[in-house]
Amino acid sequence: MRRLSFVAAVACASLAVPAGAETLTNEQVIRLSAAGLGDQVLIAKIRASDNAFDTSTEGLLALRRKGVPNAVIAEMIAAGSREGKAAALRTSASADPAPAAFAPDSPDPAAPHPPGIYLLVDWRSPTAMVALPPVDSRRTKSGNLFAYWLTGGIARRSRKAVIPEQQARVETLRRRPVFYFYFGRPGAGDAAGGLLEVRDRAASPDDFALVRFAVKDKGREAKVGSSGRFGSSGGVPEKDRIAFVSTRLSPGVYSVQPEEDLADGEYGFVSPLPASGNAEERVRVFDFSVGGKRRGFSK
Repeated sequence: MRRLSFVAAVACASLAVPAGAETLTNEQVIRLSAAGLGDQVLIAKIRASDNAFDTSTEGLLALRRKGVPNAVIAEMIAAGSREGKAAALRTSASADPAPAAFAPDSPDPAAPHPPGIYLLVDWRSPTAMVALPPVDSRRTKSGNLFAYWLTGGIARRSRKAVIPEQQARVETLRRRPVFYFYFGRPGAGDAAGGLLEVRDRAASPDDFALVRFAVKDKGREAKVGSSGRFGSSGGVPEKDRIAFVSTRLSPGVYSVQPEEDLADGEYGFVSPLPASGNAEERVRVFDFSVGGKRRGFSK
């Protein structure tokens, strides 16, 4: 009777220890088994505790020599494997840094930016990047109509995208400004706006056209296509495109700079038209001003 009372006391004391309060070892399991605890009690204790079991060949042989049941040894092996995997996951989680937060204003091209087109503002302190807000042209107008009518459609009429306001909200004081394109991925956020919506049509800056806008009374306009008797075509005419150099810095990140100095005026990167080439489609523009209309020009 006294032995049964001793076994029950050991079992209660063992199970009363909160999970995680002690780490079981081979020696502790041997002691509990020698005390007469049954297989189910030992297995429950193993499952409720952390462990540092030695399940090498010598460790297993030592357990059997001490009379630890096979079912308990099998549970020790399984528990050791679970603990090893959990430790590996904890190590991996601590080793892998959390994704860096977006830094929209950072002048460092390697810093993560939301998708968009950014102007490097390096003529004032601190140096920063400023996003070019996208502007949508929701209407087009025709040009060269007299020649078009006079020739019965043989001479092509131009299609012009019209965007509101006479001046862009972002102005550069550099004749040859530097831009950064961040294409990003769907779901990455689009704080600067626009690039994700044209991602199916544009994979790099080379798919865009840099143009100078003609300033009119009610806004700005640029040619984005033409049509005639023998068909229509979409896209900015080659002669109206301003050449620029595009450099891939990393996947989805590019630097862009005009090949020549830009004169004072209104400019913009025009997104490519859909595959249909329909100039009536909405045109997305990332616009900017060059010159000193507001703050003076500084080279």
